[in-house]
Amino acid sequence: MLTITVEDAGFRAYIQQMQDRMGDLTGVMDDIGNAMVQSAKGRFETRTDPNGAPWKPWSPATRETYPFAGTSYAAGIDGPGNGKLLDRYCMTLAGLNYQPTSDSVRIGFAQPCATYHEYGTSEMPRRGLLMGDPNAVTLGATDEATVIDILGAWVANLGN
Repeated sequence: MLTITVEDAGFRAYIQQMQDRMGDLTGVMDDIGNAMVQSAKGRFETRTDPNGAPWKPWSPATRETYPFAGTSYAAGIDGPGNGKLLDRYCMTLAGLNYQPTSDSVRIGFAQPCATYHEYGTSEMPRRGLLMGDPNAVTLGATDEATVIDILGAWVANLGN
Protein backbone atom coordinates (compact mmCIF):
# COMPACT_ATOMS: atom_id res chain seq x y z
CA MET A 1 0.00 0.00 0.00
CA LEU A 2 1.25 3.46 -0.90
CA THR A 3 0.58 6.33 1.48
CA ILE A 4 1.38 9.90 0.62
CA THR A 5 1.28 12.56 3.25
CA VAL A 6 1.38 16.15 2.13
CA GLU A 7 2.40 18.78 4.61
CA ASP A 8 1.90 21.69 2.20
CA ALA A 9 -0.88 23.88 3.62
CA GLY A 10 -1.44 25.52 0.22
CA PHE A 11 -1.96 22.15 -1.46
CA ARG A 12 -4.32 21.00 1.28
CA ALA A 13 -6.29 24.24 0.97
CA TYR A 14 -6.54 23.68 -2.80
CA ILE A 15 -7.81 20.11 -2.33
CA GLN A 16 -10.33 21.34 0.25
CA GLN A 17 -11.50 24.04 -2.16
CA MET A 18 -12.03 21.43 -4.88
CA GLN A 19 -13.99 19.21 -2.51
CA ASP A 20 -16.11 22.15 -1.37
CA ARG A 21 -16.88 23.21 -4.93
CA MET A 22 -17.67 19.69 -6.05
CA GLY A 23 -20.12 19.34 -3.19
CA ASP A 24 -22.46 21.97 -4.65
CA LEU A 25 -22.94 21.55 -8.37
CA THR A 26 -25.74 24.12 -8.71
CA GLY A 27 -23.67 26.33 -11.02
CA VAL A 28 -22.83 23.60 -13.49
CA MET A 29 -26.34 22.18 -13.27
CA ASP A 30 -27.66 25.64 -14.13
CA ASP A 31 -25.38 25.74 -17.18
CA ILE A 32 -26.57 22.29 -18.27
CA GLY A 33 -30.23 23.20 -17.77
CA ASN A 34 -29.87 26.40 -19.75
CA ALA A 35 -28.10 24.61 -22.60
CA MET A 36 -30.74 21.86 -22.78
CA VAL A 37 -33.58 24.40 -22.75
CA GLN A 38 -31.94 26.31 -25.59
CA SER A 39 -31.50 23.06 -27.50
CA ALA A 40 -35.16 22.11 -27.00
CA LYS A 41 -36.28 25.59 -28.08
CA GLY A 42 -34.29 25.15 -31.27
CA ARG A 43 -36.24 21.99 -32.02
CA PHE A 44 -39.41 24.02 -32.35
CA GLU A 45 -37.68 25.99 -35.10
CA THR A 46 -36.05 23.07 -36.92
CA ARG A 47 -38.94 20.66 -36.21
CA THR A 48 -36.48 17.88 -35.50
CA ASP A 49 -35.99 15.53 -32.57
CA PRO A 50 -32.81 15.32 -30.45
CA ASN A 51 -31.35 12.86 -32.97
CA GLY A 52 -31.94 15.24 -35.88
CA ALA A 53 -34.87 13.29 -37.35
CA PRO A 54 -37.66 15.50 -38.71
CA TRP A 55 -40.88 15.57 -36.75
CA LYS A 56 -43.72 13.81 -38.55
CA PRO A 57 -46.25 16.29 -39.97
CA TRP A 58 -49.79 16.57 -38.69
CA SER A 59 -52.14 13.82 -39.68
CA PRO A 60 -54.85 14.81 -42.20
CA ALA A 61 -57.47 14.62 -39.41
CA THR A 62 -55.51 17.03 -37.22
CA ARG A 63 -54.95 19.39 -40.11
CA GLU A 64 -58.66 19.38 -40.95
CA THR A 65 -59.65 20.29 -37.40
CA TYR A 66 -56.79 22.67 -36.64
CA PRO A 67 -58.08 26.04 -35.46
CA PHE A 68 -56.56 28.23 -38.17
CA ALA A 69 -57.74 31.82 -38.07
CA GLY A 70 -61.04 32.18 -39.91
CA THR A 71 -62.11 28.54 -39.58
CA SER A 72 -65.07 27.28 -37.59
CA TYR A 73 -62.66 25.46 -35.28
CA ALA A 74 -61.01 28.79 -34.39
CA ALA A 75 -64.25 30.00 -32.81
CA GLY A 76 -63.68 27.65 -29.87
CA ILE A 77 -62.67 28.72 -26.42
CA ASP A 78 -58.95 28.81 -27.30
CA GLY A 79 -59.33 30.92 -30.43
CA PRO A 80 -57.18 30.50 -33.54
CA GLY A 81 -53.95 28.59 -33.34
CA ASN A 82 -50.59 29.87 -34.51
CA GLY A 83 -50.02 27.11 -37.07
CA LYS A 84 -46.97 25.71 -35.26
CA LEU A 85 -46.53 21.98 -34.91
CA LEU A 86 -46.53 20.92 -31.21
CA ASP A 87 -47.16 24.44 -29.97
CA ARG A 88 -50.61 25.38 -31.23
CA TYR A 89 -51.22 28.13 -28.65
CA CYS A 90 -47.60 28.84 -27.60
CA MET A 91 -48.23 27.12 -24.29
CA THR A 92 -45.91 24.14 -24.72
CA LEU A 93 -42.82 26.15 -25.49
CA ALA A 94 -43.70 28.82 -22.92
CA GLY A 95 -43.83 26.08 -20.27
CA LEU A 96 -40.29 24.82 -20.99
CA ASN A 97 -38.12 25.33 -17.92
CA TYR A 98 -35.40 23.88 -15.73
CA GLN A 99 -34.60 23.73 -12.04
CA PRO A 100 -30.97 23.21 -10.94
CA THR A 101 -30.07 21.85 -7.53
CA SER A 102 -26.76 21.09 -5.85
CA ASP A 103 -26.56 17.68 -7.53
CA SER A 104 -29.02 17.54 -10.45
CA VAL A 105 -31.09 19.51 -12.92
CA ARG A 106 -34.72 18.89 -13.79
CA ILE A 107 -35.75 19.92 -17.29
CA GLY A 108 -39.30 19.75 -18.54
CA PHE A 109 -42.52 21.27 -19.77
CA ALA A 110 -45.40 22.59 -17.70
CA GLN A 111 -47.92 21.27 -20.23
CA PRO A 112 -48.84 17.58 -19.77
CA CYS A 113 -49.28 17.21 -23.54
CA ALA A 114 -45.49 17.35 -23.91
CA THR A 115 -45.41 13.76 -22.62
CA TYR A 116 -47.49 12.63 -25.59
CA HIS A 117 -45.10 14.36 -27.97
CA GLU A 118 -42.00 12.94 -26.25
CA TYR A 119 -43.22 9.34 -26.23
CA GLY A 120 -45.88 9.31 -28.93
CA THR A 121 -49.18 7.48 -28.57
CA SER A 122 -51.03 4.75 -30.44
CA GLU A 123 -52.57 7.50 -32.57
CA MET A 124 -49.74 10.03 -32.70
CA PRO A 125 -46.11 9.56 -33.73
CA ARG A 126 -43.31 10.49 -31.37
CA ARG A 127 -41.94 13.95 -31.91
CA GLY A 128 -39.01 14.06 -29.49
CA LEU A 129 -38.35 17.17 -27.48
CA LEU A 130 -35.80 16.32 -24.79
CA MET A 131 -34.61 12.74 -25.11
CA GLY A 132 -32.88 10.96 -27.95
CA ASP A 133 -34.45 7.71 -26.76
CA PRO A 134 -37.17 8.11 -24.13
CA ASN A 135 -37.34 4.39 -23.42
CA ALA A 136 -33.63 4.21 -22.64
CA VAL A 137 -33.82 7.71 -21.08
CA THR A 138 -30.85 8.98 -23.07
CA LEU A 139 -30.02 12.29 -24.66
CA GLY A 140 -29.39 12.78 -28.36
CA ALA A 141 -25.70 12.71 -29.37
CA THR A 142 -25.41 16.50 -29.73
CA ASP A 143 -27.02 17.17 -26.36
CA GLU A 144 -24.83 14.53 -24.73
CA ALA A 145 -21.71 16.15 -26.22
CA THR A 146 -22.89 19.54 -24.96
CA VAL A 147 -23.32 18.23 -21.42
CA ILE A 148 -19.89 16.57 -21.52
CA ASP A 149 -18.32 19.82 -22.78
CA ILE A 150 -19.98 21.82 -19.99
CA LEU A 151 -18.82 19.34 -17.36
CA GLY A 152 -15.31 19.23 -18.83
CA ALA A 153 -15.01 23.02 -18.79
CA TRP A 154 -16.34 23.13 -15.24
CA VAL A 155 -13.85 20.52 -14.01
CA ALA A 156 -11.01 22.31 -15.82
CA ASN A 157 -11.89 25.51 -13.96
CA LEU A 158 -12.13 23.92 -10.49
CA GLY A 159 -8.73 25.22 -9.53
CA ASN A 160 -9.41 28.79 -10.62
